[in-house]
Amino acid sequence: MNTVICQINSKYIHSSLAAWYILAGIREYCKSDIQACVIEGTINEKSTDIATRIIDSRPDIVGFSCYIWNIRTVLEVSALVRSALPNIRIIFGGPEVSYSPEKYLPGHADFIVCGEGERPFAALVDAICLGENAECIPGVAYFDGDIRSSEPHTPTDIPPSPYVSEYFDSLGGRIAYLETSRGCPFSCAFCLSGKCGTVRFFPEKRSFDELLMLANSGTSTIKLVDRTFNADRARAIRFFDFISENYGNAIPDGVRIHFEISAVLLDDATLEAISRLPYGAVQFEVGIQSFNKQTLTAIGRSTDIEPTVNNTLRLLALGNVHVHTDLIAGLPFEDYKSFRESFNRAFDMRPHMLQLGFLKVLSGSPMGDDAYPYKCNFSPNAPYEVISTEYIDREELDTLRRIEDLHERIYNSGRFRRTFDYALSQTGLSPFDLYESLSHTMIYKPGCGLDRFTRELADALEKLCVSNRRALYDTIIIDRITTNSEGRIPEFLKCERSLTALIKRRLEKEAPELFSTGVKSVITYLESQKRGVYVRYDRPCDRITNEYTAVYVEA
Repeated sequence: MNTVICQINSKYIHSSLAAWYILAGIREYCKSDIQACVIEGTINEKSTDIATRIIDSRPDIVGFSCYIWNIRTVLEVSALVRSALPNIRIIFGGPEVSYSPEKYLPGHADFIVCGEGERPFAALVDAICLGENAECIPGVAYFDGDIRSSEPHTPTDIPPSPYVSEYFDSLGGRIAYLETSRGCPFSCAFCLSGKCGTVRFFPEKRSFDELLMLANSGTSTIKLVDRTFNADRARAIRFFDFISENYGNAIPDGVRIHFEISAVLLDDATLEAISRLPYGAVQFEVGIQSFNKQTLTAIGRSTDIEPTVNNTLRLLALGNVHVHTDLIAGLPFEDYKSFRESFNRAFDMRPHMLQLGFLKVLSGSPMGDDAYPYKCNFSPNAPYEVISTEYIDREELDTLRRIEDLHERIYNSGRFRRTFDYALSQTGLSPFDLYESLSHTMIYKPGCGLDRFTRELADALEKLCVSNRRALYDTIIIDRITTNSEGRIPEFLKCERSLTALIKRRLEKEAPELFSTGVKSVITYLESQKRGVYVRYDRPCDRITNEYTAVYVEA
């Protein structure tokens, strides 16, 4: 029997493990003669193209891995497949369908695998092959005149490794994902991870071996999907030490490894182990979500904020790792003023990235339960994003979305950090208030090019605060040339050509290597600083900031 597992990713660069776990489960647990393969696509492709690849393989069964960000495409593709192959059996699985199978039965799928799918999917494929029913298979929901629901499957065993040979054949340098544990010790009201049973840690040798395989696969980034990697401190330390001992040898130099951790659980020994990691080898994501104590209580997180702040600052102070923090807008008790305070406090820590997200009310999460006391209006369609709450209205959330877009382009991109700091110093505004002012002043379309955005930002800052236009322009120039290897400076920013020519003539004598074949660089003059500057792009950028080094030349 021919089975296809379809994985529709959000972008080509991603390579979700779900489908590969299911394929490994079929090979490990199926008793029947099952021919199975994985077909990948993205939400940016035409649904007809993905469906054609599935149809051309002539499957008897097709399984879809379903998430909030791909469910629309899954429904389109599965309908096209059903139309072409009316006798096919369609199986949905994944977090989007595990807690609300009634939404998809019987109209879209024949079966829903709820919860962890390796064993249930294999058993279901066996049952279909043998003509048996699915009533005794844990975690499988189906329709037989009535919807037969099932509790999500939460086993206690360790799943088979997803790293079958075809996985590496398909990876092609994309982001690789690694799972070394399942479950989460916390039960945040907006999240499903705490509902996946107790935390199970995979054998360390398996995790180390898989890390080495992925590191040598051609990928530049490995993301661990463990929800709280340092839930077991001693184990986390051993993992960090393994990276330190093998980096630059068994782990190729330049590979970056990303972990999600809890700052509350960081202790002296863990921070000491982190301090030994090679510069830029590791990235940490630290979920903060809010600094409002009422909010933290309502979502089931620790209200002891100081350890989170202090440990995050200690992590940043090490200087050898990239640190990414998160806030969520739309949570209970978080009104516009409260979110402003949370944002400013998080920004003041100066993480390398500060992600501003918006609450998504997931089916199966405590916040998605009718009994949850704090209600909000959210979109009825995936990704179920908050529209308004009793604490923050639609217009305020729309303002936050504009601020989020600006923050991504200015700070998180790394492209205009000096410019933003310059504006903060000139205006005396808080970071949030400056973004708010820009959100009302700047006129640009989402997705507009870098040059257009640069011009809009410069014009807006001139109106807001800047008495010295040339100082502003020179700051923007430094941002542009240190973060963009094209080395191109927009015309409106440039100074008099004769001044740049003067610096170039000096450098022809003092640094002739800049003009050698194969050396890519940019040279310009900064009028407000009365000096020149150059950047070389044939040398690597900083592994944490992703900036190229600016070298200043006195006039």
